[in-house]
Amino acid sequence: MISIMLIAGNWKMNYGLKELYDFSNTFKSFEPSKDIDLCIIPPFPIIKEAKHIFQETKINVGAQCCHYKLEGSFTGDVSPKLLSEIGCDYVITGHSERRSNHFETNAYVKNTVLSLINKNITPIICVGETQEEKRKGNTFNFIKKQVSESVPIINDALIVVAYEPIWAIGSGNIPSEEEIEKIHNLIREELNSIPYLKVIYGGSVNEKNCKEIFSIPSVEGALIGGASLNFKEFLAIYNSGVKYLNSFKR
Repeated sequence: MISIMLIAGNWKMNYGLKELYDFSNTFKSFEPSKDIDLCIIPPFPIIKEAKHIFQETKINVGAQCCHYKLEGSFTGDVSPKLLSEIGCDYVITGHSERRSNHFETNAYVKNTVLSLINKNITPIICVGETQEEKRKGNTFNFIKKQVSESVPIINDALIVVAYEPIWAIGSGNIPSEEEIEKIHNLIREELNSIPYLKVIYGGSVNEKNCKEIFSIPSVEGALIGGASLNFKEFLAIYNSGVKYLNSFKR
């Protein structure tokens, strides 16, 4: 059964073993909802330890990127094969920071997704427009092109697409609820032939705005950056998602 929501915390190039153990202590009495997957995405060197710590829990562990090749002469890169062997559940691909800092193209992202699916890892594919594209009123066309060129049509595995407007990341600003709804619906329309699709939002998600974000009908979770580094806030965001879903069961 595929969960209704996914809440993932991207630690980026922050934290180490001490903070991983701190996270474990914060979530020691954590009672997960069967309707929400919780995933932490720490730096590469501590992924295996994270899997070990949480092996008896419902907390998933992911990686922040990977190469699309399974092996080869790619110094500094990590393969989907290795991530699969250590039990990685999710991998982010196409994050704006990887696209800009490491020149990862739409074609690169698509090939990575295919490799991840081949290794039974769920991809989290990031798409999002720049401030300049938004200013020019080109958001729809930009997202449409990114989605069509980055997301392969897969019929038998879960695909997660994260709408992360670049101008919102780390800025404290987010699109209006109407804007998020329109972009998420656009993504769904473009990928309507994918049976197992989850569209989540990312970009300055925090404890203050998460309730409104989760209440948007087309939002099926969140990819959280800065707020995931504050473990109590991250837990509060997760609990907000639980409360939102529980409100439909009364």
